[in-house]
Amino acid sequence: MCAGWVETFLAHTRETYEEPLPRYVEQELGGYLCCGVFAYGFVRAHWRHGFATEAAGAVVNAAFQSCGDLTRLRAMADARNHASIRVLEKIMKHREGILRSNRFVHDEFIDEVWYGLLRPEWNGS
Repeated sequence: MCAGWVETFLAHTRETYEEPLPRYVEQELGGYLCCGVFAYGFVRAHWRHGFATEAAGAVVNAAFQSCGDLTRLRAMADARNHASIRVLEKIMKHREGILRSNRFVHDEFIDEVWYGLLRPEWNGS
């Protein structure tokens, strides 16, 4: 169970933002954690050394190993970031779709490529 992590997350979020969380977030996280989302980023000097693949794999394994009620993980990449897409293809396996003009970054809307991994698909390595 991730109850301890969830409570820590909720407490940290309340302290950080000093405002109530939306009610659906409290209910979703307070009852059970069915879906997790993770992200990563590295400074340019550390690109193309395999660090992102290694770190993402470790996060996926840790999430499924420590959160028994975790049903799925998802992650996204900027559709222009081919290296990050390769990382997610290796780790998450399943490309679930493209959300067009989904996020506004540096004065432009960007497309996002979303990947997902269900617990039964996870190999536990």
